[in-house]
Amino acid sequence: PVRGLLPGIARTILCELVPVREEALEEPVWRAADELFLTNAVAGVIPLIAVDGLAIGAGRPGPVTRDLADAVRARAG
Repeated sequence: PVRGLLPGIARTILCELVPVREEALEEPVWRAADELFLTNAVAGVIPLIAVDGLAIGAGRPGPVTRDLADAVRARAG
């Protein structure tokens, strides 16, 4: 596991829905990503559209993130 990650409702649900690999991402890796997101117990899945002013993918929430957010919301009830 990555140091500093906290267990949480949204993260737990997400780990039950899809295969998850947790690792620290260096800038070249996240800069090349099509989509990135965070999880939070209150907000669920939160799309990241930019980091330090640099756009992630197209600079807007992508379809995978939207689908995962919907699935987590539905499962959380």
